[in-house]
Amino acid sequence: MQKNYIQQKSRVSEKSKLLSWLNATIVVCLAFSIIYYVAGVNDLTVKGFDLQEKQTEVRALAVENENYQDLTMAKESLYSVNSRINDLDLVAVENITYITIADTTVAKK
Repeated sequence: MQKNYIQQKSRVSEKSKLLSWLNATIVVCLAFSIIYYVAGVNDLTVKGFDLQEKQTEVRALAVENENYQDLTMAKESLYSVNSRINDLDLVAVENITYITIADTTVAKK
């Protein structure tokens, strides 16, 4: 009878060891999961800030690009006008005479 009691106690002790090992394993896995989750959230937060910064940079570059395109079109337009003026063979004006209009009334009231 004492032998059965010792065997039972031994089985209970083995179950207790197994359960404590299982609990420790679950706690360690849970700790690793929490650390992995926090690291993932941190990584996503950093990537979100980087994305926001890049979007701001893209908007600024788009405005700068539009300004450069406007400047290019203006210069191309001036070049086009100048080339067409040169094709007209115009003569430079040397003496300009302005007409003065007398202050006379055309109709009376």
